[in-house]
Amino acid sequence: MAAVLYPLAKVSSTRPPRVLFVAERLTDAFVRRIKQLSFLEVDCLKFCYLDVNGASALYFDLVERLQRAPGPKSED
Repeated sequence: MAAVLYPLAKVSSTRPPRVLFVAERLTDAFVRRIKQLSFLEVDCLKFCYLDVNGASALYFDLVERLQRAPGPKSED
């Protein structure tokens, strides 16, 4: 799907795309729910809106990286 939408994107089969959650504030309840998902890796980012000398920008800061050890591979 990514190859169709973004033909120049390089997708690694050894490191698949990660899920990013961007929020102004991460509550403990939100982090608990994210940990219940079956993703191998989730990056939780905090964003800040900046306005410096009339120039607007967004700043992203990694708050927490949730990593789950890969489970055993099933051989069907």
